[in-house]
Amino acid sequence: MLKKALGLLVTCLTVLALSSGCKQDTNTSGNGGDAAMPATIKITGIPDSNQKQLKAEYLAIGAYLEKELGTKVQWVEVKDYAGAVTSLISGAADMAWLGGVTTVQAERVTKGNVTLVACRDVDLKFKSYVIANKDSAAKDVKDFAGLKAKAKDLKLVFGGQSSTSGHVMPRYFMAQAGLSPADFNGAPAFSGNHTATLEMINKGAGDVGMINYEDFDNKATPEQKANTVKLFETPEYVDYCWVARNELGAGAIGKVREALLKLDSKNPEHQKVLSLHGAGKFIEAKPEYWAKCREVVELLVEERIFNWS
Repeated sequence: MLKKALGLLVTCLTVLALSSGCKQDTNTSGNGGDAAMPATIKITGIPDSNQKQLKAEYLAIGAYLEKELGTKVQWVEVKDYAGAVTSLISGAADMAWLGGVTTVQAERVTKGNVTLVACRDVDLKFKSYVIANKDSAAKDVKDFAGLKAKAKDLKLVFGGQSSTSGHVMPRYFMAQAGLSPADFNGAPAFSGNHTATLEMINKGAGDVGMINYEDFDNKATPEQKANTVKLFETPEYVDYCWVARNELGAGAIGKVREALLKLDSKNPEHQKVLSLHGAGKFIEAKPEYWAKCREVVELLVEERIFNWS
């Protein structure tokens, strides 16, 4: 009897030890321990804009991380939003620069087996622009209520379906104003990214578009801005984030976070990286910041706009 009880106690203690080892809190600050960095860290990101510009951003931050961490950083290019999330989930990438929606998607699909590492200061107060072709009937509209009055004669353009700033949050704010994509002329077009949305509106292939404010302010050409009218902007919301697979290890994730938070705009070399990434600085990504995004995503899952497990 005693032998059996001791055997049971040993088993319980073994399970407890294994469980404790598997539940490291990788969302805390600091270096997360003394775990060695892997020989290579593979990073990817959603292709939400011009690929050439995006590659320059990722290569710059990759080179910085290589120098800080003493390990190789490899850029993994993907074709669409789903590809970025799939690469992270499958292990083809260790870290991914994701939007608010794809961050929530990664959390949902992995059942929380990812860590939110860092985001830019601007990501806590992000916004979208509602734009129109200069010859569109919507060119003088000032808000979603005004857009609703003219919607039946307008072709609507979203960005990628999983785009936070090009689809999901503008769609949410539209709904708050009693406006649905079904109110427009035909089904909405999904351009795939912000660059494509801008070009469609610029050429008159769509009347009204939803776009990331950074892409309009900083990446639109003079010709595109000449043919496009910014109607108004949405309320602010939380968006982008660096997300890591927990398999990368608490120590490695902590060191990556420290390196990102160390970027200082007063340092000329750091400023180049920050500028390319559209950041004043990086801050720790606390999971609660994305609470509203999770709520909005849940609504779209219920409406079967998204079919995620």
